Amino acid sequence: MRRTALIALLLLLIPATASAVCKPNARRARCQQLVAVAGGALSVQNPNEAPVEVMVDGVKLGYVAAGQTGRFTDLAPGKHRLRVRYRGGDARFPLLVTKIRIPAKKTRRIALQASDIARVRIAGDWVEPLSVEVNGYSVATLYPDRRTQVRARRGASVVLRTESGAEAARWRVRADRLALQSFEQHTPTVATVTVHNPCRDPLMVVDAYTGQRMGRVLPGRSRLFTLPSGRSHLVAQRRGAVLDDALLMASPWDLNQWVVQVPEEPIPDARYADSRDGRSNRGRQAEPRPRRVADRR
Repeated sequence: MRRTALIALLLLLIPATASAVCKPNARRARCQQLVAVAGGALSVQNPNEAPVEVMVDGVKLGYVAAGQTGRFTDLAPGKHRLRVRYRGGDARFPLLVTKIRIPAKKTRRIALQASDIARVRIAGDWVEPLSVEVNGYSVATLYPDRRTQVRARRGASVVLRTESGAEAARWRVRADRLALQSFEQHTPTVATVTVHNPCRDPLMVVDAYTGQRMGRVLPGRSRLFTLPSGRSHLVAQRRGAVLDDALLMASPWDLNQWVVQVPEEPIPDARYADSRDGRSNRGRQAEPRPRRVADRR
């Protein structure tokens, strides 16, 4: 009993090490060349705030935790190619690629430098995809109700842009050492749209979702309207009849415009036109004719 307890105590005092273990895959032959019983060892010190992956000659040895030192044993003495990289989720990038010599029955020690790269996680609430730019270069896409993660150096500028190129958000990266820095994009609640009236008659602009009359646009003139940001459905009425309608993506960062189209004959509004049986349809909601019309800057 005392001998078992002593062995357990010694195991707790021995620092954690890892031996190269060959798995049954395509790189098994290369791995077997790397492994050597009673061979040399490799020690990797990681000063960063995220774990790193250690590979030798294309063989994965394991991970070194943040702020820790990992030791890998039973490695064949001689020259080898060392690769240390960050790998998390869809992001992976090298931190060190070099050639090393592992001595027989000794330990080759490698101390990584603190990285000036940060992991940047971005979330947003806009209803359309936004382009993610780092120092002016597009590196990812932020989709609605999703998050994305990119890498950026300390001091880099991170910008979100709409499809038309308007800037939706901008941040500055302050973190390094592979630390995680999070940003959130919040959409303004209101946007604007300019409605152009090419007709000889005044037009009434109506919000088809709420039925609210937003205002009149005089003949040959334009008017700026304020509406909730996001998807909108506007209707232009002339003399009580629906003249045109448009499905708009009211972006709070873009210059949204709608030029009312004049058909040959106005479309009767169900709230004013009579039905075939002669009874009035006043008060009924007109069937929308979805058509996307949004001229942006």
